[in-house]
Amino acid sequence: MLLVHSKKKSRIKKYFEKMVFGKPGEHSSVEEVKMRHLIIQKDVKKMNPTNVIEVGCGGGFLGKTIISYVNTYIGLDISQKALKIGKKLLGRNASFILCDAELLPLRSKCADITICSEVLEHLPNYKVSLNEMHRVLRLKGKLIVTTPNLYNPSLFLRVLLFGKGTAQVYDRPIPYPKLIKSLNNCGFKIRLVKSFFYYYPGFYFMRKIRKKVQKFLFYLDKLMPIPIGLYLFIRCEKQGN
Repeated sequence: MLLVHSKKKSRIKKYFEKMVFGKPGEHSSVEEVKMRHLIIQKDVKKMNPTNVIEVGCGGGFLGKTIISYVNTYIGLDISQKALKIGKKLLGRNASFILCDAELLPLRSKCADITICSEVLEHLPNYKVSLNEMHRVLRLKGKLIVTTPNLYNPSLFLRVLLFGKGTAQVYDRPIPYPKLIKSLNNCGFKIRLVKSFFYYYPGFYFMRKIRKKVQKFLFYLDKLMPIPIGLYLFIRCEKQGN
């Protein structure tokens, strides 16, 4: 079992070393990424943290949107190529560390906020990573997670037909109840859960009605017993030691 897990991690590392932004045609659009980053940025700004750790920081694009609100930003990623991009983008204003999400080379209780955006679904053993994120947070520190929502009808159908969310080497969206249970088991208390939608602008008619459609979907989402948006946004708080 350990050998299988090791092989998966090796494949994932090679993939993201080669394709920092995912497979062409399968990764999120620029507009979609900006929307997600804006939601996280607003949440971080409200909390006024001293330092932030981002697990799976990629090229540092999310870091660029939040760095002005923190004293210290540390980006962690498995891809050396991604970290080089991040260093060029943020310069001396940030620190970057090459590491595995299952073993964070940071002291315990050192962070106010840990961010893990669109990463958990790419980790074969994401629960180990959640434990590590819990360890590096201070008591009452916040973990912000965004991840594809398997309960979104379009994503559910895609996974049902193709076995995974995208053509990336490892992409396994975690069912919402399972993810919430894992967070609780790792010592986090859920403070906020919401889902959000994104649909490509398409042709002119779609651009005209898209905002109205999205407003309706947000309203519908609030009425549902479980989130149905394409992405989940979860903020939780570290409990215990």
